[in-house]
Amino acid sequence: MIVLGITHPMSKNTAAAILVHGKLVGLVEEERFLRIKQAPFKMPLDSIAYCKSCIENGKIEAIGIGYSNANKIFTARLLQILKSYDIRRTTDLYFRWMRWLSLEKKLDILNNLNVPRYFVRHHIAHAYSAYFASGFSEAIVLTMDGSGGEESGALNVVVNGKFKPMAQINDYESWGMAWEKITTHLGFRAHMDEGKVMGLAAYGKPHELPFVNWDTYIPSIRKKAVENFLENIPTRAKNGPIDQIHKDLAASLQMATEKAIQATLEKAHKKTGVRNICLAGGLALNCASNGSLAQRDFVDNLFVQPISNDAGTALGSAFYVNKIVTGTQDTARLEHLYWGPGFENDEIEFTTGQI
Repeated sequence: MIVLGITHPMSKNTAAAILVHGKLVGLVEEERFLRIKQAPFKMPLDSIAYCKSCIENGKIEAIGIGYSNANKIFTARLLQILKSYDIRRTTDLYFRWMRWLSLEKKLDILNNLNVPRYFVRHHIAHAYSAYFASGFSEAIVLTMDGSGGEESGALNVVVNGKFKPMAQINDYESWGMAWEKITTHLGFRAHMDEGKVMGLAAYGKPHELPFVNWDTYIPSIRKKAVENFLENIPTRAKNGPIDQIHKDLAASLQMATEKAIQATLEKAHKKTGVRNICLAGGLALNCASNGSLAQRDFVDNLFVQPISNDAGTALGSAFYVNKIVTGTQDTARLEHLYWGPGFENDEIEFTTGQI
């Protein structure tokens, strides 16, 4: 069985992965070919071409796409809006939906392969990318990001490849969106410079944030409260001075994030007894939080998917499709990320000579 996994072109990090009999043989991000950081909203055509080259004369038999289809996401988001009684969001959602449909149209090029396509729920793809690359037989899997279609976070316990959902966060209570908003408020680029905010946190004094709802299983964000809170903190201009209030804001966000992740996983551990943890999604790229989590006494083993951003959903969707089509998918520790094209010395010398 040969399965191709790709990110949906509505993703901000695009990639492709390919499995042969459940084993990874190729994985690469589109940015490596286009030389555009993250290659946002690009159909990963060069990544797909490279993955096809990894199977020689083999034939792709199924394709996994790391997002639900646009209509399904629209329906889920609309229901969330109706439940929140914030009807003003419907106009914005409509225009987002039009954008999603336009991006989804890029998938039509896959018709040439003439094989079944499976849209994989975004946080399922994230979870599969972490669990099946961890080598663990059992694990608690937490995935959190800015926006994952139907949800922005999900908690699962997995035993011998069987996933049991425990909790979710919807897209309007997103930690990732809070990070993007505060990153922008601090004068940095959203979905690019969140690591700078994490680093800045070390220089500030943390305070409790009033927009975190600690009563949900996975602590969540009150979106409107974030906006109200930030009105009282001066917006830092790009390249402007970083004042103590900005450092304290970064420290407060970092502390709240670490506290929320650890509280969620500790509750899950107490309920299940499982001591192996897997992380994926954009928030799993927060190495300071991961380092703190690894030292907690309820954690024996921690596996963080190295490509926790949306590029990782290419791998996760491939794992998912292989499992549902064949009925099996083994876990195997992802020991390295050298799955893209390589270059011989003479190729490097030739290229250098052309610069």
